[in-house]
Amino acid sequence: MNQEYFQEIGRKAHENDLDKGLRPATDQAVTLGIISELFEALSEKQAGHPINETRYLDNGWFSFGGTKPPYDLPILAIKKSGEIIQTSWSPVNGNNVIEYWKPFTPPTGNPKPEGVPTELADVVILCCGAIHSYGYGGFIRCEHPNMDIETLSIECCSALQRRSFGYVISLVLSYCEQNEIDIETAIAEKMAYNLTREFKHGKVI
Repeated sequence: MNQEYFQEIGRKAHENDLDKGLRPATDQAVTLGIISELFEALSEKQAGHPINETRYLDNGWFSFGGTKPPYDLPILAIKKSGEIIQTSWSPVNGNNVIEYWKPFTPPTGNPKPEGVPTELADVVILCCGAIHSYGYGGFIRCEHPNMDIETLSIECCSALQRRSFGYVISLVLSYCEQNEIDIETAIAEKMAYNLTREFKHGKVI
């Protein structure tokens, strides 16, 4: 991944935003969107999901590797073809804990990816789009010390105050390298999914 790669991501993200009716957006709105994605990444970790795991949502279904997820899921995530797999009530967070379930392979197409890699991919995509749209410098590759996702979020928010979107990308790449997160694949998957989304993502904006 180099300067040309991120320029192309920014160009494609900007074009898709235009197509979906999400432009023009102010740089402040984009900045808040990036902060929201950082919060979602942190929430994924706090929910107990492995930080390098990607799940796929298609019509209310999550796909997992392994044999049984070690964490709670909402009831929506365990429905398929009208069939609810047996669950039990969790007094901890009010969700249904999966007792019996069947793994499945997402259908062909672009099911929605979920997880820390996906949220960080959104951060990179939004930063690239901001650089393309508003000209706030370019990609800056720096080495960063090992950090947890909380530190990453704080450092990114600090950089966003300076509108240093390229530095945010560098922070995310370092975090992903440190934690064996395939951010390039996550970006490609989320870019592909974004192309399939409804106008204004189905919302009144």
